[in-house]
Amino acid sequence: MANWLWIGSSGLLCFQWIGIHFAGLHLLPHFEALSSGLAIFGAAFMLSWAAELSQKDIPQALAIALLALIAVLPEYAVDMYLLPGIGDRLFFYHPT
Repeated sequence: MANWLWIGSSGLLCFQWIGIHFAGLHLLPHFEALSSGLAIFGAAFMLSWAAELSQKDIPQALAIALLALIAVLPEYAVDMYLLPGIGDRLFFYHPT
């Protein structure tokens, strides 16, 4: 029962931000930062727990490598999102 409590609470930490975001609520900046931080904390808890559990089925090094890959993938998604229009916004600085 206690395991389900941890899973549920970490899931609620993530889904509270999703609910606020898609409901279109505009919170004060410090409450929005707190909400985002709690969602990140819940997602990190779930990722680390999944990595610990996967070590029972696959080697530890592979589990840690997959965890690192999953942790870095959002950065690549942002780069791929911003990449197509970068040529229009770039200006070149030529020092003399």
